[in-house]
Amino acid sequence: MGPNERSAIVSAYSTSKAAIVRMSEAFARDYATDTGVTINVLAPGMVPTDMLNFHDARGPEAAKALQALPRVLRIFGTTCEETADLALHVASPATDGVSGKVFEVMPRRRILWRLAQAALGRR
Repeated sequence: MGPNERSAIVSAYSTSKAAIVRMSEAFARDYATDTGVTINVLAPGMVPTDMLNFHDARGPEAAKALQALPRVLRIFGTTCEETADLALHVASPATDGVSGKVFEVMPRRRILWRLAQAALGRR
C-alpha cells in the first residue's frame, strides 16, 4: 500500500466519523419533540486497539510512524476503561433528556493540558 492509498483510507475514515456526528445532530433535532428519544455520540479518541496498532511496516514512513506511536498515545490516548465508563454514563439516567451532544472521552481541554505537559517534558 502506497502513501496515497494510506492517505485516502485515513481521509475516508475521518470523513465517516465527522458524518456520524453531523447525522446524529440532525436526528437529535428531528426527534427533539419525541418523548424518550435521545441521540448522542460517544467519541472515544485514540484507544490502543488492534486497528490503531496495525501498520504496514514496509516503508520508512511506516517505521517513523511506529516510533512516534508510544509518545502520541501517551499524549492523546485514552483507555478502554475510560471509554466504557463514559459509555455507561451516557446510557445512564444521568443523561436523560440530553440529546444532540458529542461525549468525548478526551475533551479538548485535556488534550491541551497533555500537550503542555509534553512540551515541558513531563509526558
